[in-house]
Amino acid sequence: MITVLGQTWTFKQIYQAWSLMLLVVKPARRGMGEGIRQKKSREMTAHKQKTTEIKGFLETLGIRFPKTQRLLYKELGSFMAASVFLAHTPAVVMDLPEKEIQDSEEQLRFRAV
Repeated sequence: MITVLGQTWTFKQIYQAWSLMLLVVKPARRGMGEGIRQKKSREMTAHKQKTTEIKGFLETLGIRFPKTQRLLYKELGSFMAASVFLAHTPAVVMDLPEKEIQDSEEQLRFRAV
């Protein structure tokens, strides 16, 4: 708040506004709360929901859902790398004509010498 309002408000005004603000974060419950089983079941349902969201996202892209977590990270990493490349590459570069990657025999001999 000081960095946002410090140019126009005094410190006393900022402190009064800060002390009267409602708490945004829920207080931590101690003592009688949910048990371990309820917490684990809630975490499992959240995990299943995230998994179904990821599967749906991959299906919309036409990528099959990987069997292991390592393959999942590999697929998502390659997708994100391609999307970042396409987002940050200027249109002029994308309009350049494609060239053959393989060199002819003459070019290979020239490089070898």
